[in-house]
Amino acid sequence: MNSGIYKIANSINGKFYIGSSVNIKQRWIHHRCKLNTGKHVNNILLNAWKKYGKDSFIFSVVEYCNENKLLEREQYYLDGMRPAYNISKVAGKPPKIEYIKICKQCNKQYISHQSRSIFCSNSCKSKWRRDSNIDNEIRVCAICGNRYKINKYRKSITCSNSCGSKLLWKNISQKSRDLHKKNVSKSKKYYYSNGGTSSVSKPIAQFSIDGKSVQRFKSVKAAADKMNVDLSGIARCARGKQKTACGYIWQYI
Repeated sequence: MNSGIYKIANSINGKFYIGSSVNIKQRWIHHRCKLNTGKHVNNILLNAWKKYGKDSFIFSVVEYCNENKLLEREQYYLDGMRPAYNISKVAGKPPKIEYIKICKQCNKQYISHQSRSIFCSNSCKSKWRRDSNIDNEIRVCAICGNRYKINKYRKSITCSNSCGSKLLWKNISQKSRDLHKKNVSKSKKYYYSNGGTSSVSKPIAQFSIDGKSVQRFKSVKAAADKMNVDLSGIARCARGKQKTACGYIWQYI
C-alpha cells in the first residue's frame, strides 16, 4: 500500500509537518524538490528548511490507509498532534498564501494572493497605463493607411482583422495561394477573386421611391458611409424587412 499519512519532522526543535498522499514516496520527492529550489508553497516549512538545513529534517510514515480515508485520518492527526509547520488546519484545503506588496501606481501597501501582482486595483493599473502612454501609441495601418491607437507593446501593424488578413494574403507565396484556393470553401472564392474583399459583403443598388436607379455600392457599409447614416436600416431594407431606408429603396445585386 502506497497511500497514507506522513510526517516531516525537524530533529532540532521537534516541530513537524503532517500531510497525506496516495503515493507517499513520490510526495516526499516532490516536497524535497520544492524545498531545495525555494519554491515550496508552505512558507513556514520553507523558512525552517533554509534555517536548519535539509539534514535536520526526517521524513517518516505515520500510517498507511486506503485512499478514501486519507482526509479523515489526516484531519485526525491535525487535530490531535497540532503540527507547527502546517498552514491550513483543515485536511485537503490548500493554504491561502498572502503577499504584502507595494502598488506601483499609488505606492500604498496591500495584500495579494498572487506573487506577481504589482497593482492594488484595476483603476490603478488603468491609470498607470494612461500615464505611461502604453495605450496611446499612434500607428499607420500597413494596408489602408489609416491612423489608429494601439498598445505600444503589441506587434500589430494593421488597424483591423480584415486588414490583417489582406496583409497575410499579400505576403504568402503564390504557390501557397494556389494550394489554399483548391481547398477553400465556395463562400471564400469571392474573397480571393476580388483581391481581399470580404465574401460577406454584397454589392447593393440604390433606387428612388418611383423605382429609378440612382447608384450602386460595393457593400452596405459603403452605402451607409456615403449617406452618413447607420447601416442597419439599409441592410433591413435590402433583405425585405422594411420598404424604404433614408428615403430610398435598396436591393442586393
